[in-house]
Amino acid sequence: AGSYLQADAVAYCDGLTLAGYTDWRLPSRIELVTLVDYSVASPAPTLDATAFPGAPADLFWSASSVADSPSTGWVVAFIIGGVFDGVATLNLGRARCVR
Repeated sequence: AGSYLQADAVAYCDGLTLAGYTDWRLPSRIELVTLVDYSVASPAPTLDATAFPGAPADLFWSASSVADSPSTGWVVAFIIGGVFDGVATLNLGRARCVR
């Protein structure tokens, strides 16, 4: 429900215990972009509303850093279904943990 710096999003997922599982992590950019539902028109959350009820149309951090700029990372903007690199890791984004 909160917003995080990229490092804090990683730590949040790494420390998460949910449904009896403790092996949660922040997804890679490739994993995160597979959740985009391109049949949903923006500015609605571009996610499957049945699988992700109440999901915000917001930026979500991936665990991926930009290769030539480790102080920036990759995000998926679920308001439009876009993938963006070069986002400063000191910006706030959300965390969608996967296992």
